[in-house]
Amino acid sequence: MFDDTEDLLEKLEQSIHEVLQSTIWQDPIYLGIEEVPSFSVSNKVTGLIRFHGSEHPDGMIGISMSKAFTAFVVSKITGLPEDDFTEDDLLDGAAELTNMIAGRFKSSANFGSTSLSPPVAIIGTQFRAIWKTRRSTIILTFQVDNELLQVHASF
Repeated sequence: MFDDTEDLLEKLEQSIHEVLQSTIWQDPIYLGIEEVPSFSVSNKVTGLIRFHGSEHPDGMIGISMSKAFTAFVVSKITGLPEDDFTEDDLLDGAAELTNMIAGRFKSSANFGSTSLSPPVAIIGTQFRAIWKTRRSTIILTFQVDNELLQVHASF
């Protein structure tokens, strides 16, 4: 983990609040944090972005949420009804939300010359991803209405 992990997690939490307030016009409720050696998701829509720079270790930001919550987010972003979205639309929405959170976090953390990878989005019934750095993953869990958004971070 990065030396200032606690500060970075505060900046990440703040970034999540700012992005969700500006995109879906709701303030998420922060439910808690856990640290795991890797992460697994089932029946989720997931977005992932890697970051790297000369001033800090490489890392990754990921999000995971239900298809229903993803459709809600995409609806808020586009102004279109939730029932009209294909899986491609949900993948695009997860990628875009991940990109917004990672970009806001990069700015908030003053990472400067850090590069962000293009977002990757996945819809799967079950898959497992392991950070190749062998660092643990921190999972921040938020609630919006009755839906959960989890943000995975490794740095």
